Amino acid sequence: METFSPRPTLNLTKGLITIQALKRYVHRYWAMAHRSRMAVVQEENFLPEVRSLFGDLRLKHTWERAYSHFFVNWVVGCAVEADTYFGVLDPSQWEDWAYELRFLTLEAIAAHPETKSLTSNALSYLVRYERESLASGFIALVEESTRRQGSKACQTTVLQGFKQMRR
Repeated sequence: METFSPRPTLNLTKGLITIQALKRYVHRYWAMAHRSRMAVVQEENFLPEVRSLFGDLRLKHTWERAYSHFFVNWVVGCAVEADTYFGVLDPSQWEDWAYELRFLTLEAIAAHPETKSLTSNALSYLVRYERESLASGFIALVEESTRRQGSKACQTTVLQGFKQMRR
């Protein structure tokens, strides 16, 4: 399993969600991600897996990164059509605290081995059936990330592919 590079200890969701509530969301998406791959969920593996991937379990930022990671794993395991994929990945539909994690979530999308082809196929489907507007929230997130962080990799894989398909 891949591990994430250490990040500065940021508290992106300060005042929006407690660490206890965030842990419950992480656990929910961890279990759903495993179930979506038809894996048996073994509760005793939850904390060791989060610790091995993200580090110190006492830090809220650990849980923020874990949330983004397991949320994306769940989306990849469950999204069977383009409408669902981009609907779930539209940050304007998320709760305030989850919205603050949008860039971590985008990083998790870029890091997942299946999202490049899944995103490309979903965009292709939307373009083919003239329903590109369903991806507007996700594309806006990628554009915002590109402006703020200079994320050329995401821009290339998502926006360039989208522009080429529209031609």
